[in-house]
Amino acid sequence: MLLIKLRRLLGRLAFVVLAGIAVGWAAFSLTSGGIPPTSLGAAAYVPCEVWPQGDAPGFDPWTGQPHFPRLICAKSGAPLEYPVPAEMVGRWAIPVPVGFLIGAAAAAGVLLLIDRRRRPPDRTMAELGAVGGV
Repeated sequence: MLLIKLRRLLGRLAFVVLAGIAVGWAAFSLTSGGIPPTSLGAAAYVPCEVWPQGDAPGFDPWTGQPHFPRLICAKSGAPLEYPVPAEMVGRWAIPVPVGFLIGAAAAAGVLLLIDRRRRPPDRTMAELGAVGGV
């Protein structure tokens, strides 16, 4: 009996965590999309003689803030930082932790509603014959 309850609890916990992860990543992906990685244009890469390696402009998944591209030139190895592209100024993405909390709370709420519907209603004292005597 205890093993069945533990197994059911772990299954519910896994469902809540997976729902939170799915909603977190989906919310971040939907709100951070639409910015091409080369939105700065080729003129921004002129100081590098070889095409640079680094981060494209985008949004930080943990905070939702836009970040600038950070480039590392292959020859010099010096990092170059550029401002946030104009089309990203003032935009924010939904951070993954916030989406996780929303998804996990929604999944837990659904499980609670399902439990309430399955559980038989509490019997009152009158139904048991304690009041008014039978």
